Parts: sequence; C-alpha cells; structure tokens
Amino acid sequence: MKKHNWLTGLLLAFALCAAVCAEDKPAPDAEVPASTASKPDEGFKETTPPDIGLQPGVLPPVEVQQAPKEEIPKPGAPPMPEYWTAGKEQLDKELDKRQGGGGTEAETGGNATAPQSSNALQRTGWSPWKSLGQVTAAFAVILACMLLINYFLGRFGKRVPMLAGANLGTLIGRLYLSPKACLYFIRVKGKVLIVGVTPTSVSSVAEMDASEFDSLPAAAPSTIKPGSKSETGSPAGDKFLSQLKTFMRANPQTPKSAREDDEIATLRGDIARLRRELKEGTQEHGE
Repeated sequence: MKKHNWLTGLLLAFALCAAVCAEDKPAPDAEVPASTASKPDEGFKETTPPDIGLQPGVLPPVEVQQAPKEEIPKPGAPPMPEYWTAGKEQLDKELDKRQGGGGTEAETGGNATAPQSSNALQRTGWSPWKSLGQVTAAFAVILACMLLINYFLGRFGKRVPMLAGANLGTLIGRLYLSPKACLYFIRVKGKVLIVGVTPTSVSSVAEMDASEFDSLPAAAPSTIKPGSKSETGSPAGDKFLSQLKTFMRANPQTPKSAREDDEIATLRGDIARLRRELKEGTQEHGE
C-alpha cells in the first residue's frame, strides 16, 4: 500500500513539471507581435531545423571545391627587355628609311604592299651579279691553289720517294708494226729504250744513246699509225724502221755472260736465306 502511494506521488510530480514547461513555451502557430520582435533584448525566435532525411549508412552530399589550377609557364625564349625592343624598332625604321621602304606598317597605316620576302632580300643586299662574282672569285682561288700544288710537286717531288719515279723517263712515241704489236721509245737520261709491246707480253728490244736516236730520220713515232699495205703504214715509218734495223744489226745487244748469271743466282740465294732467317726469328720471338 505504501509502495503504491509513493509511485502515485512521483507520477503527479512529473505531471506538474510537464504542465509548467508547457505554459512557458509559446504556441507553435502563434505570431510574435512586431513590437516584441523589434526589441533586441527579448531573444530570438525558435525555428525547427530542416528535415535532411538522413538514412543509416548514407552521408549527406558535400560540395568539393577544387583548387584553381596553376598555369605552368611554357618553355621558350625569355622575354626581351624593353630597351632592346625599342632599339630594334628604331633600327628597323632607319633601315626602311635608307632603303626607301617608307617606314614601318604602323607609320604607313597598315597599307604596306611590298612582300616581306622582298624586304628581307633588300635588307641583306642580295643580287645575282654579286653572287656570280663570289662564285667566280672562289673558282679563281681553287684554280690558284691547284697551280701552286702542281708547282711545288714539280719542284720538290724528287725528294719524296713516292713521287721520285714520276720523272724517271719520258715517252717519245710509238711505232706500230701490226695492229696488235708496236714499239715504244722511252728516253731515260742519255739513253733511249725501245720496248716491244704485244697483247700477251712486254719485252725490251734495244737500248741506244739519245744522240744516235736523234740522228735517225725525222719521223715522229708518235704520229705513225698502223696500215695495211706497208709494214708500218707510211713511207716515213718504213724508212725509220729500216734505219732502226740497220742500227740494231750494227750494234747487236751483248748477251749476259755466265758470270753475270752466277752473280744473279748468288744474290737470289742470299735473299732466300735472309727470308728464312727472318721468318725463323719471328717465330721464336712469338713463342
């Protein structure tokens, strides 16, 4: 019984507290008078929060603000200073005035009729006659260098072993005995060598002094061509050949003696022996 009375009193106390709180709060539909709303000391009007409609496990949308992109400077030439640009413009104006260009496009109102390519050619001063003169001068310099090289080779070439044999002999001429056989006359110092040439062989025919060769008929061997009727193709060639045969009969070539053959054989043996010794020494050094 006592327990029931205690619970009843507790419920009544809660009911009284709820009634007192309900009397202090204004009605939700009640309008606040304008006189009370204008007073700053009476507090703010209580408003209900908006219904966001939250669901379990779902986050509200959040606006993501992206940071502004930084402009990356492009690689290139650094900007020209102002004084340099002004100086370049002044120089262009002076060039246009001297060449009759009439100033820049800004000064003429943008009505320039001459193309830029022609202006560039005028500024560089190009002309076909000038280019032709430069080519001619370069060709003259190259020709002078070639002549100088030829002069120095002729003067100092004898001291160079590789060029020493360039002037050992002079070809006087040739005499055709048949379409496939001819005689070459080569002057070497005070001698004239007569060399026979065929498609299969080259051999020394005779050797004579230059004075004796000059005493032969004045038929230039270099001008004699092969013929069909005569032996050499011309009367002068026949006469020259007959005189040459007469000279060779009067001065026969002395054959090599046995002693000279022995000396040549001995020299060849010495050369072979030296080669063998050199080869053996090279093999021992390699081992």
